[in-house]
Amino acid sequence: MPQAAAFAAGLAHARSWAQQHGNLTITADTRHNGYPLGRWLAHQRKRASRGRLPEDRVTALEAIDAHWNPAGGPRWQQAYLTARAHTTSHFPATTDDLDALPADTAKWLFTQCSGYDSLHPKQQQQLAEIGLTSERARVLAPPPKPPQPARPGRPRLKNPPSSLNAGLPYARAFAAQHGNLTSADYRTEHDGFPLGWWLYKQRRAAHTHRKRTGRPWPHHDQLAVLDPWWNPPWRAT
Repeated sequence: MPQAAAFAAGLAHARSWAQQHGNLTITADTRHNGYPLGRWLAHQRKRASRGRLPEDRVTALEAIDAHWNPAGGPRWQQAYLTARAHTTSHFPATTDDLDALPADTAKWLFTQCSGYDSLHPKQQQQLAEIGLTSERARVLAPPPKPPQPARPGRPRLKNPPSSLNAGLPYARAFAAQHGNLTSADYRTEHDGFPLGWWLYKQRRAAHTHRKRTGRPWPHHDQLAVLDPWWNPPWRAT
């Protein structure tokens, strides 16, 4: 079929569709009376975006639907038409009014408010037609607060509290004072150091090492010299 005849056929189906539905907001998989209208229209949009669709054909499509080739794409246009249907009488004035709309529409409108300045001018123009101006967008979705300065991070300890070297001096002092290490329960602190928690971590490390290798923990003797029963085969409590 010659190109002109093919365009005329597609245009006729487009006109028939618009007469039934009021617009040409369709996706590429849409068919009309067996004709692949969505695919044909997607091809016209692609040619138009590249500046290769003759002006008379653009005019013919605009006569059917001024937004046949929407700036935000067909899916944006579909969401817009749905929002327009829900805001015919008035556009939401507050976030409470926005929440009263169907969830999908409210979420879409809030997204438009949040990113209003990045929208295409044609999209902004369409939104203004239903009452969503830049001023209203800022009321419904105020700009985010500037980020707070980051808090300075904690300095990294040379020996983290769970390491053997960090707790060994405190274990030595506790054993000298109490004669053992097993009287320190999980909550025990010595000179401000969480000795009970530290002992739990060392016992766990010793148990894991023996389970994996079948051999005693390499640091066992450093604690056994302070208390031979620092890690009894039963619960320390």
